[in-house]
Amino acid sequence: MRNIGDFDRKVLIAETAKHLTLEAESHLRTACEKYKSVLFVTHVPSFPKATWHEGSSSSADWLPWMCNVTMGDMLIEVAYEYPNTSLLVLCGHTHSPGEVQMAPNLRVLTGKSEYGSPQISKILDLSAEVPPIR
Repeated sequence: MRNIGDFDRKVLIAETAKHLTLEAESHLRTACEKYKSVLFVTHVPSFPKATWHEGSSSSADWLPWMCNVTMGDMLIEVAYEYPNTSLLVLCGHTHSPGEVQMAPNLRVLTGKSEYGSPQISKILDLSAEVPPIR
């Protein structure tokens, strides 16, 4: 990817995001049909509001590199189609932690990242974080 320009790189990233979103969507819908609580884990945040940098959302210049909005659009759509299913999204990729509620049943936790220094962001008690599976 180093030998291609920014425009071509953005096109490649957008196409990859669409492909990964379609693949994830089928699995997510299957899970939402079977369970009352679903944990969705992805590396890259799916919402601009979940791309934290020093306590606030990343700037618009960085969003193409920090966020998969195609995935976010799909997550919102699925959340509203399955209002009785609680969705908890875990992501990382950014350099600051954060939490955002994107829909009544869709919460996103973003973990902090530092190059070469993996850390525990939070210990989840799934019995408390996510309502019980039906």
